[in-house]
Parts: sequence; C-alpha cells; structure tokens
Amino acid sequence: MGYNRFGFEPSVNYEIASPFPVPEDVFMVKPLSGYSKHHRGKVIYPAAFNNV
Repeated sequence: MGYNRFGFEPSVNYEIASPFPVPEDVFMVKPLSGYSKHHRGKVIYPAAFNNV
C-alpha cells in the first residue's frame, strides 16, 4: 500500500512533474489544505541537491 495510506497520491494527478525521470507512480505528493489547482508545474530542487 505504501504512502497512499498517509494521503499521498501520484504527482501527475495534480500536474506536478518530477525534476528527474521516474515512473509516474513513485513521485508522490500530499495535497495540503491550502492546495489550489493553479499550483502545478515542475519541481525544482536547490542546487545543493545536484550531487546527491
């Protein structure tokens, strides 16, 4: 069952794209109470994560 039991869903359901190639069902988000449909796009990590 994984993270779904905690309310996470595939990010593609919300038009949120991963910054790297991964299967659609593994990059997940948990919508917060302030979520609005205009919150969509590609996730960008800070440069400090480039070599992780």
